[in-house]
Amino acid sequence: MKSSKHLHIMIAVITVLFGEIYLRPFYTDFRFSLGVCAYGILLLLYESNLKTVAVTGLSILIFRIWLALNLSLPFDLALMTHLPGAFYYVCYGSFLLFSKVRYRLNHPLLALMVLLSSDVLSNILELLIRGQIHDLLSSFKLQALLLTAIIRSILILSVYLLARFYPTMFQKEEEKKKISSWILSQSKLYAEIMFLKKSEGDVEKAMTKAHGLYTYIQKNKSALPAEWDMPRKVLSITRDIHEIKKDFRRINEALRDLIPESLPESVPTPIELTHFLCDDIEVWASSNGKSIKVDRKLSPAIPDRHLYDYLSLLNNLLTNAVDAIDRAGEIILEVIVSTGHCHISVKDSGCGIPDEDLKLIFEPGYSTHYDPGTGQMSTGIGLAQVQYLVKHVLKGHIQIESKVGSGTLIQIAYPIPLLDQQVSH
Repeated sequence: MKSSKHLHIMIAVITVLFGEIYLRPFYTDFRFSLGVCAYGILLLLYESNLKTVAVTGLSILIFRIWLALNLSLPFDLALMTHLPGAFYYVCYGSFLLFSKVRYRLNHPLLALMVLLSSDVLSNILELLIRGQIHDLLSSFKLQALLLTAIIRSILILSVYLLARFYPTMFQKEEEKKKISSWILSQSKLYAEIMFLKKSEGDVEKAMTKAHGLYTYIQKNKSALPAEWDMPRKVLSITRDIHEIKKDFRRINEALRDLIPESLPESVPTPIELTHFLCDDIEVWASSNGKSIKVDRKLSPAIPDRHLYDYLSLLNNLLTNAVDAIDRAGEIILEVIVSTGHCHISVKDSGCGIPDEDLKLIFEPGYSTHYDPGTGQMSTGIGLAQVQYLVKHVLKGHIQIESKVGSGTLIQIAYPIPLLDQQVSH
């Protein structure tokens, strides 16, 4: 925060300098000076007092007299010429201070009226000092005075509002990007948790089978050589699987605690999050040496129900589509909400999938993608996660069409409550 002394000087210097930028727009001796605009904006932006007004008026008077003396004008003539102009600035600043216009800025129309009234009254007082009050009897000059005051007042208020609120708007946009990035990260974690839950179920089935085998062997252990000790070995395997199950559950619960039950109030809409995700995918593809454009055709009313599931699906589908494209290509994302369902389709211009592999693509571990730099295959978990989310969480269905050399189309549909469809974003 600037000290009062420095604030007085700053406002005075800026007003003096901008005061020399002017024009005469109405073919009269009435001039439109940017000094008044700069002065008004600074008085709105900074807390000031009558000392600021006095210093500014005196500075304008001294500077303009100095300029006149350099043009070989007599001192008394320079003083009489520029004293009314300096008085205008003193009056204008005083009116703004006494009207407490800075406290009325939450009501722009009221603030505009105060600025306009201050400008008009100050001009009238200046004309009185100059002995030109008869100019007010001229309708043309009166109109010029009023129009100038209106233009200046609108300009002052507009620049102030822009300077005051643009940083806030920019900050809100940055905050929205941070929230979007956080939600997308949460959706990725959510997808892993859902798949971990599936794996926990698989472990449960394996434990049940192992215990069933133990029971069977226990009943028929006389048919097996005693030295094999099969009941004990199978029971040991069953216990190990049970411990793995407990570890899965503990990890799953710990990860679930990382996902909040409710989203922030300022959460972006599903459409904004979809665009953010697509932009992020394009940047990620570019960082991997690929030129890929994600073309989006989005419904205007994407529901926020199942938001994490929705974003997890898109992330996995778009990531797989990028992997399927060699160097350059296009991905077409379409999201349609109608007839109680959300329909998602992702079509890529990649290499396509052979017919014999189409039945395997949703199997965990299946992948045709590898890192050219390391030669390592992809984990093949993405589409398995997609299938689990669609079938077991969203209770929907998924189908895939692909042809080698012509790309792949994946279509998903899952039910949504009719009430959610009525909420427009």
